[in-house]
Order: sequence, then C-alpha cells, then structure tokens
Amino acid sequence: MTAGSVTSPVVTILTVTRGRRGAALVQELHARAEYMAAVTGRPVRFAGVHAPGGPLDPMVVRAVVDLIARSRPIVVVEALGQPGPAAAVAERALRASASVVTASEVLVAQCGPRLHDLAAAHGAAFLIACGGCPLPPLVVLAARPAGVAWAASHRPQPAGRCWG
Repeated sequence: MTAGSVTSPVVTILTVTRGRRGAALVQELHARAEYMAAVTGRPVRFAGVHAPGGPLDPMVVRAVVDLIARSRPIVVVEALGQPGPAAAVAERALRASASVVTASEVLVAQCGPRLHDLAAAHGAAFLIACGGCPLPPLVVLAARPAGVAWAASHRPQPAGRCWG
C-alpha cells in the first residue's frame, strides 16, 4: 500500500514547521480538522515537528527524514523557511509517495520543477501554498488517493538552482 492509497483508513498529516508562521499554519490545520475529515471521508491524524526560529539544527532535519520513512504520512506540510532543510524533507516525503504542501517560495524557486517531477514519478503531488491559496483545501487536495489526477498542482517557474 502506498502512502496515498485509497485503502488507507486515516489521513496522516505530518507538519514540519519553524517559527511563528509555522505555528500559525499548524493551528489553522488543527482548527480545520473536521472540515478535512468530512471532505476526505476519513479521519485526520496529525503528527509534527516544530522548531523555534533561528537556524535549524541538521539533527532535526535527519530526525524528520527518518520520521517520514517510519510513519508513512499521506501529506507532509512543510514550512521551514530554509531551502536546504525544506528540500531534504520534501524529497524524502515525495520518495515515500507522500504529497507535499509547501509554504516556501524559496524552495519553489530553487527546486520546484525537480520536486514536481519527483512527485509525478511517485504518484504524489507537490503543491504550493502561495499568495491567496488557503492551506486546508490544498492539504485536502494533497490527501487524494494515488491515481487521482493532480491537475490542480502546477509547475513553478522559473527554475532556479536547486539547493543540495
């Protein structure tokens, strides 16, 4: 069974956030848990790692990458604000067939096309919470079962140098 499999009885959402913006995103998701469960038709379970502001310890990133491998989330919401760690988390999640919703414009500018292609190769979605995109609907879209068309995801342009 893949992470996004239709037979998964629970939508597991892993939040990987940092700072005040990340904390606000986590609060928004928790506040909309009933909405997301109603739309997906499955209970929603949250797990997460939140770091305070400032430089992110590489050990935290390694622990998150390991957590993704062990917990097999269906969706990973990334709001780290640092492109290197964000890319490592997004890549691991996509390789585990988990869809990724990112709030990082820098990650999108540097790695967006490559991550979009990686998502397509693993039956997942790479979605960007940019501008006026409300986060809970993007997470609901990302929780769709594998094999459902990802027409709403878009390839960010222009491509920049990919960190890593």
